[in-house]
Amino acid sequence: MKLLRRAPPRWIYATLLLGWFGSFASSANDGPLFATYEEYAQAFTEGDPIERSGMDTWFLWTAGNQAFWGRGLPLATRGEVDLLRLLDARVFSREERFEVLGTINDPSCVAPTQSGEHGFLLDDCREPQTSEEKQIFGEPTGIVGLRKFPNPDFDPDYWAAAGGAEKYLSQTQETFDQDLEPPYLIGMSCAVCHASFDPLNPSRDPADPNWENLAPAFGNRFLN
Repeated sequence: MKLLRRAPPRWIYATLLLGWFGSFASSANDGPLFATYEEYAQAFTEGDPIERSGMDTWFLWTAGNQAFWGRGLPLATRGEVDLLRLLDARVFSREERFEVLGTINDPSCVAPTQSGEHGFLLDDCREPQTSEEKQIFGEPTGIVGLRKFPNPDFDPDYWAAAGGAEKYLSQTQETFDQDLEPPYLIGMSCAVCHASFDPLNPSRDPADPNWENLAPAFGNRFLN
């Protein structure tokens, strides 16, 4: 017996998304509604401090897992699995990340125009943060759900003498230098796997979404 597969009615999506994204979508044709995560979160939670705490936890908090994702796993795999390398535009440009990796680009960031302090080509992000927020949540990286923290074991002199970012990015498993500590540790929040495009208001360009195009808990089925 052949089953007829039908798409769920639109009201189911609207119910799952608590009706928020229908209102966000109604004004989206005039340009981005939210320039930053801060504006998006304020609108989504209507300023409720409890809800905002939950949303920040979902989108920004890594629970300290940057120690694992940022250093433990790269060491265990001799650089084969390293989120920092994936973020550099010389490895994957912002324009090709969604197609190749299935990750969602952070709408608050843009493609880099020059390398940063330690030689990496990371997205330029305009998310306003206090020093306390940076300490708790890290900084945006250009991919929703990946957060950047300073590496306490980073040695700038050893880094420069070894060849810096170019050396770090060109390492193979055979040439991997376990003593070459990177300047940043990359952690992962819930949003990297769960935030995706709002089915009622998807981005016209999946590589260049606006905040109002994102649904926090719809599930990122595009990850490769």
